[in-house]
Amino acid sequence: ANTANITGNLILNSDASVSFSNNSSNITNSLIVDAHNGITVDQNITSVSGAVSLDGDSNNNADGTDDIAFGNVTVTSSNGITLNTSNGDITSGTLTLTTANTGVTVNDDLTASGDVVIVADNNNDGNGSLVVAAGVTINTGSNTLSITTDDLALTGSLNSTSTITLIDSDNSGIGLGDTTLGLNISDAELGNIIAGNLTFQTGSDVTVDNISAANSTNISNTVMIDSAGNITFANNASTFTNSLDIQADNGINVNQ
Repeated sequence: ANTANITGNLILNSDASVSFSNNSSNITNSLIVDAHNGITVDQNITSVSGAVSLDGDSNNNADGTDDIAFGNVTVTSSNGITLNTSNGDITSGTLTLTTANTGVTVNDDLTASGDVVIVADNNNDGNGSLVVAAGVTINTGSNTLSITTDDLALTGSLNSTSTITLIDSDNSGIGLGDTTLGLNISDAELGNIIAGNLTFQTGSDVTVDNISAANSTNISNTVMIDSAGNITFANNASTFTNSLDIQADNGINVNQ
């Protein structure tokens, strides 16, 4: 209520650090936080009608603790979440990032000591994706990582010794390998996922084409494909190094 009169962005610039503590923060429009020496988030943050952008090293200079440190919190936005630290890292306990439209962008390593839930398209309209930048790892250790997204841009990597779940937000289907539907994971992107178990889940169809043993070997236990539609293995042979569990409501077509 007390930020409703700020019709543009609420911008917090600090030559030192910024902390969100004691009570949750509800911002009417976009929240932009630029700190030279880190950001601590120990309470929930909500942007009702805008984006959330957190930069723990806005001067791009290793002059202090440049990390973004999340506690056990939820960050909610209606128009995107972007995390930057440049010379620092992102850490968390149990973390939920949920937004719509422009999705979630993680530009620096995120290491969690609890389960992580990322919802990049929480209104399920097909306009929110997860972007993990090149060289960046989201690592949840022995904790789970759940991602609900319209699409995935994974030039970085995902790492969990537990289970990683990728959920098709708008049920437009999942394409694995050399194919496109809605949520698309190329063979190369699959090679950037390291997990004990990996689950793909959609309310529509799945097409699998040309998955290689080399890029599925980082899934140490089971790859599960869970479809409310049908699952088709098309065009080129696919090889999964370890266990494959296929669950389809409307049939399985094996053409290769």
